Amino acid sequence: MTETELVEAANSSWSLVVSALGAYMTITSAYLIAAFLAGAKLTTPQVGIISALFITMASTLMIGLYGWTVRGSYYTSELAALNSDAAAHGFSVIPIVLTSICSMGVLASFKFMWDIRHPKKQ
Repeated sequence: MTETELVEAANSSWSLVVSALGAYMTITSAYLIAAFLAGAKLTTPQVGIISALFITMASTLMIGLYGWTVRGSYYTSELAALNSDAAAHGFSVIPIVLTSICSMGVLASFKFMWDIRHPKKQ
């Protein structure tokens, strides 16, 4: 690939990563708002449905996020190898770190829903 093609491929991959992070934040926020506003009033099947939809969407986004981040990191490292003057910084741990952070966010969201539905009596 030429330098121009590598720049375009890297930019496209990182653009997909940013879009996936935005979508992840949107669905996570929606789940947390639903949990806060209606969590205590929902029936168990309703919580199951909303949680299943949330985990399905979050998992799908995390799979895409991981793949796009791996691809973006690869293109960025190839660009850096081709032109050492290029402003390219690729870190091989980025895919795992981002996916881990999103996974922790999903678990924290489930904990939040649990706490809303099972308040501690004082």
